[in-house]
Formats: sequence, structure tokens, C-alpha cells
Amino acid sequence: VTRLKPKVEAKGQHQGNRYSLSYRPELESFDSENDRVRHTLNAQAETRLNRRNRIKGRVNASRDQAAPNETNRAVGETEGNINERGSFSATYTLGAEDAAGELTVDVGQTWNRFANNRGVEGSNKQSEEYNSTRLGVGFAWRISPRTRLLAETDYETYDYTWSESTLYN
Repeated sequence: VTRLKPKVEAKGQHQGNRYSLSYRPELESFDSENDRVRHTLNAQAETRLNRRNRIKGRVNASRDQAAPNETNRAVGETEGNINERGSFSATYTLGAEDAAGELTVDVGQTWNRFANNRGVEGSNKQSEEYNSTRLGVGFAWRISPRTRLLAETDYETYDYTWSESTLYN
């Protein structure tokens, strides 16, 4: 078994703002027929508009190629499932870090797709393709210098893109 997992990362900071970009390829090789490859790209930025207002944004993309499994082989597919996923999210925070209260609003979107094996027969990964939207709101109340009481709620919906999918929200 050979596993290579290098990572390249660039980080920057200017005044109160922080930025990062990273790429990580991962290769797992068991033998010539069972290689697995995954690529992950992440970007993140955090901006302090002023002492009380902060915005954090994240973008992620990944491509995961699995080794062929029994289902793939049974229907004559020569490669494993290739999953492609992309997402972005943004978080807005109102309240200074030492304030009695802090309000956070988080929104995000995820796209999950398969690049192959989308037929009706066999491993049909098309039924697992979806778009997901997320919204979250939270409030942290400082009750002592090192203790906060947190109340939050999240809402997330999944929209399966294939009309014949048996997966639901």
C-alpha cells in the first residue's frame, strides 16, 4: 500500500484580514487496479470591516475517484465512481469579540455530482446528485469572561437533481 498526501498552502494577512489557499492531492495505491485519487482545493478569507463586523468566506472543491467496487465490475464499468463536490459559505458576525453578545448569520450552498457511472443500470450514482442550501443563525451571550451561552438554529435543504431519485430531503 502506498499513500501520498502532500499539501501546498499559501497564507497571507493584511491588517486584520486573513487569507488562505490550499491544494491537497491524495493518492492511494493498493495495486494497479485499485488506485484511488482525491483532489481538494480550499480558499478562505476573513475580513474585519471594523471592531464589530466580521465576514468570513470559504470556497471548497473536491474530486474523489474511488477504486472500482463489486457493483462497478458487475456491470462492466472499468473505473470507480468519480465524485465532484463544490461548496461556498459566508459567515457574518455582528459584535465585538469582548462584547456581551454576538450575532452570527451563516449561509452556504453545496453541489454534489458524479462525473461517471450515471446510467440507469449498475452503480447509477446519478440518484445521489444534489444541491444543498444552508442557513444558520446563532447568538452567543457572554455570561463570564470564559463562558458563553449559545443559542443557534440551522436550516438545510437537499434538492436531488434526478427526477427518479428515491432520496428525499
